[in-house]
Amino acid sequence: LAVATIVLNKVHLTGPGSSIITARQAGNATYAPARYERPLTVLKGDQTIAFSVIPVKTYGDPPFALNATASSALSVAFSSDNPAVATVSGNIVTIHSAGTAIITASQAGNSLWNPAPDVQRTLTVNKADQTIAFSVIPVKTFGDPDFALDATASSALSVAFSSDNPA
Repeated sequence: LAVATIVLNKVHLTGPGSSIITARQAGNATYAPARYERPLTVLKGDQTIAFSVIPVKTYGDPPFALNATASSALSVAFSSDNPAVATVSGNIVTIHSAGTAIITASQAGNSLWNPAPDVQRTLTVNKADQTIAFSVIPVKTFGDPDFALDATASSALSVAFSSDNPA
């Protein structure tokens, strides 16, 4: 990798590494030519990640995009610590259940940049609301045969029944 260029007596850093910067003076009728060298060491750059808070979601919400940027302008990778709650593919999060997952934004660095410190955000997924469709029970007379109740939950979960007056 190129390390540095000099234009108009200004050093422009082009990459990490080492270079020798040489100062020269051609001399004149009175002075002999002069030359002096100084080492220049350029380290990889440090970078950070800007990753905003993830808004609270509800089970059943559609997949959504994550947004994070590295100060180096390199792409940021994402991961979930709880794939039972949410998975990440690229920057798209898919919700699988209610609960929490830690979403980590990472940038591994390259030949110019050191890895960025990971940034973690908590994804909270609330339970979805549901409704019950419950058929009207017709008036009954003591001695009528047992009868079935008809109710379904919008979640497709089973419905349980109880009486507030079993006596």
